[in-house]
Amino acid sequence: MTGQMVSLQMGLGMAMMYDPINGVSIPIIGQVFQILTSLMFLAMNGHLVVINVLVHSFETLPVAPIGAGMLDLNTLTHQMGWATGAALIIALPAITAMLLVNIAFGVMNRAAPQLNVFSLGFPMSMMAGVLVLMITISGIAGLYLELTGEALEALDILLRGG
Repeated sequence: MTGQMVSLQMGLGMAMMYDPINGVSIPIIGQVFQILTSLMFLAMNGHLVVINVLVHSFETLPVAPIGAGMLDLNTLTHQMGWATGAALIIALPAITAMLLVNIAFGVMNRAAPQLNVFSLGFPMSMMAGVLVLMITISGIAGLYLELTGEALEALDILLRGG
């Protein structure tokens, strides 16, 4: 979600790439973020944690439960809201910087209407977007580890039953 938000702000919303694994078309920046987070997930041994959680989930939540331990709608909506908030936290610096660039071009267009903002604005917006992405990606590893830790704690609480 972060890559899609950032690429729309950069003007790369139309630069889509077909993802054969998921069967959808996603923006290029979204694909970069997806590969980056997948590599970080593997680097922090997340695949081993997922297998461990899967094994323990069969003990906590049996295959045919008798009404106990069911996932309620409130928990599901809370977790989806948390995931959207986490994506927004990662994307917010880039979105803010691109908003400031777009406001600057709007002021420039208003002050000097004879300048062609479309021919000047798109390359400058792309250059500013790449610069913001370089800064954003440099600090994403620590934030990703923190958010993944929170997600695993929430999953552990869910599997323990409360």
